[in-house]
Amino acid sequence: MRLLVVRHGQTAWNAASRAQGHTDVPLDSEGEYQAGCLARSLAGTGFAEVWTSDLKRATKTGEILVQSLSARLRIDSRLRERSFGSYEGMAFRELHAQLCQQQELEGVDSLGVRPPSGESLRDAFERVQPIAKELFRCKEDKIIVGHGASCALLIAHLVKGSVETSRSFRFGNTGVTEFIRRPEGQFQMLRYNDTTHLTQLFLEEVDTHRIDEVVS
Repeated sequence: MRLLVVRHGQTAWNAASRAQGHTDVPLDSEGEYQAGCLARSLAGTGFAEVWTSDLKRATKTGEILVQSLSARLRIDSRLRERSFGSYEGMAFRELHAQLCQQQELEGVDSLGVRPPSGESLRDAFERVQPIAKELFRCKEDKIIVGHGASCALLIAHLVKGSVETSRSFRFGNTGVTEFIRRPEGQFQMLRYNDTTHLTQLFLEEVDTHRIDEVVS
């Protein structure tokens, strides 16, 4: 079984380094372009199904991929980003300061600190676990479209790691991490946070423009 784990395309809040969490921010024009680049790179690769978070930025990314692949789309709220509750919309630097202050006041570790009306990293790790268990049983090739934290937490499950393991992973917008599931059942990572589809399409467009200039 072949599996791609993909972070959604860019949003305006990504560009401004603001924490989104469950706030339903759509893709911006750059994000739609990024998703289109990825869709073009995957055309004809035979993926049967795309699973996405139910938040607009992930769902739209998945819809663009499905159109290129003629695959089925499954929307699953368990693939949502970690909720930052009342801290959503903050700049990440401010969010980090708030979480550190709250952690100190409550006497919990950084994995257990929970923003007001939000989730701890442990909460989100438990939320995505059933998705990982299902992937260990799947036979069809699949693409998962999620978020920075939800993708990292899911991958931590796939490599039989812990919630701490998730902190080893960071993804660019539409970054692709590819796995195969070996015959004994273990997922093997083949590539990590690959965004070459973005530069490849740009180079192709530049080459086409140069050819048009020569012909004209």
